[in-house]
Amino acid sequence: MFKWLKSKTHAGFVGVQEREMRDWIKNLSALDSEEVAGILVMAMSFRNILRQTNNIDLMLPFLAINQEPTIAIMLNRQLQELQKEKLFSIASGAIVWLFTIRAAFEPSLRDLGRQLWRELARGFLKANESAEGLFELTGEMPDITDIGRFPDGFTPDRL
Repeated sequence: MFKWLKSKTHAGFVGVQEREMRDWIKNLSALDSEEVAGILVMAMSFRNILRQTNNIDLMLPFLAINQEPTIAIMLNRQLQELQKEKLFSIASGAIVWLFTIRAAFEPSLRDLGRQLWRELARGFLKANESAEGLFELTGEMPDITDIGRFPDGFTPDRL
């Protein structure tokens, strides 16, 4: 009985996560490459700050899950806090990693993770320009180390 209930609960959670990812990817697909580059810059900056402060590298999502099994919960809390503080630009970067970690954790979401990164790749060519624009606005250059790379396991076209 408990096994069945646990399975149903898990399927429900995954279903919600899948809908959230599909909706976000659909919205991302409507953006032009400059807008996507802005989100990509935020995502890489968020990743690099987390890497420096917590020694967790989200570009290695399977290893990150192994290092910190509750990383999805941590990222979700950070995302909620950013949204609560109305820091929506930074939140857009955080959600990229939340979805990537969820896709790494749940095999049925893996293809959506690849779709997410396929859309984000449209911003690769304009990412440096976007980072420079952010620097002009804020006076702070975002750390976009490894921009133009895909996280391990999320190259859009399976090899």
